Amino acid sequence: MNGYEPTPVMRDAVIGRRTAASMSVVFTVLIIIPPAHQLVTELRRTGRWSVLSLFRQLPTHASLKECEEALARDSDLAARVRKRYQSVVMHAVGQGNEKVFVGRDGFLFFRKEVEMASGPGFLSRQMRHRRGTGDGLDENAASDPVRAIVDYHRQLQARGIRLVFIPLPVKPFLYPEKVWAGYPAPAGPAWNRDREPFKAKLRTAGVDVLDVTDDLWGAKSEGEIFLRLDTHWSPLGLQVAADRIADHLRPLVGPAREPVLSRKVRVTNGGDLLRMMDGIPSGTLFLPQTVEVAQVPAPPGEVAPVLVLGDSFANIYSRKELEWGEHGGLGDQLMLRLGVRVQVLALNGGGATAARQILRRKPEFLREKQVVVWACSARDLFDESVRWDTVPLPEWVP
Repeated sequence: MNGYEPTPVMRDAVIGRRTAASMSVVFTVLIIIPPAHQLVTELRRTGRWSVLSLFRQLPTHASLKECEEALARDSDLAARVRKRYQSVVMHAVGQGNEKVFVGRDGFLFFRKEVEMASGPGFLSRQMRHRRGTGDGLDENAASDPVRAIVDYHRQLQARGIRLVFIPLPVKPFLYPEKVWAGYPAPAGPAWNRDREPFKAKLRTAGVDVLDVTDDLWGAKSEGEIFLRLDTHWSPLGLQVAADRIADHLRPLVGPAREPVLSRKVRVTNGGDLLRMMDGIPSGTLFLPQTVEVAQVPAPPGEVAPVLVLGDSFANIYSRKELEWGEHGGLGDQLMLRLGVRVQVLALNGGGATAARQILRRKPEFLREKQVVVWACSARDLFDESVRWDTVPLPEWVP
C-alpha cells in the first residue's frame, strides 16, 4: 500500500451508515448554500445569474478556473463571512490580514511597505527578479528603476527640461516605533537598506534626486505626518514635503509670478487601509480622522513651468475619489509656495510608469516646461510587480 501502514485506531475505525449519511447531507448542504445564496442575491439585484455567462461558449479549463475565482471573489456570502472573521480576529488578538499590518496606538500599515522597511535591499531584489525572469541582459527589462530614471533624465535634458526625482518615503519608514516596539529613535527613519546606494547611482548619472525623508522625520514632533488609517501623508506631512520641494525648485523656476490664495477646510475620513480590512467598522476600534486641508481654488492651467508626475501621493487631498478633499494636493501646495502655475499628471498607483505613458500621448503637457518633478512612492522600488519601463517623451510639443 505504497509504504503506508494505518494505525491501529484507523484499522479498527468503522463509520456507520447513519453517520455516513449525515456527513454526506451536511457536506452537500455546505456545497449548495453558497451558490444558492448568490443566485438569490444576484436575481434580486440584477435579475440574472452571472454563472450562466459561462455557458455562452464551450467551457474550457481556463474559463472554468476563471469562473471559480470570480465566484470566490464576488460571493456575497463569502464576503460576509470574511468580514465577520476579520472582525472577530481583530477584536481578539489585534491581527490584521494579508494586506494590512496592525501597529501600535491605532496605526495601520500596508504590509508590503513594512516588508520593504525590514526586507532585503531593493536593488539586489530587482536584480534577482530580472535573472529569475530570464531578462537580466535585456536592454528593455522593466524591472530596473535606475535605468528607467536615468533614461528619462537624459531625454528631458535633451529638451532643456530639468528632472527632479523624488522617492517618497512610505509610512513604516517614518513610524517604525509603531511597527516594532522598542525601535530606537536615534536610528532614524527605517528606510530600506539600499536608500543611499540608490541615490548615489542616480546622482552619479547626473540625476537631481531630492529625498524629503529627513525633513518629515524632523517634523514628527509637530504632529502626525502620516494618516493613522491610510497609506498617505497627513496635511502636515504634505506641507513639510511641499516646503522642501519648493525650496529646491525656486532657483530653477525663478521668482513668483502671480499671487496664489488658499483656504482651510476640515475633512473627516477613515482611510484606504481601513477599507482593506474587509469591513471592520471604524467606530469599534479605529475612529475616523479629521484633518485640516489647505485648498487652493485657483486652477493650475496648462501653461505652467512645472509639471508633477506622480501617483496617489500627489493626488491625495486633490482628487475626490480618494475621499480626503479637493484642490489641496501636492501640485496645489507647490503652486501656493512658488507663486507659479503647476501642472499635475498623476495616476493612483501609476507613478513608476503609467504617468509617463500618459505624458507620451499628451505632448501639450510639456509646453513651456522648465522642470518635471517625478514623485512616486518608494514602495514601487521594492514591489516586483511594478514595471519600470523606459518610456520615450512625446515627439512633438506644441
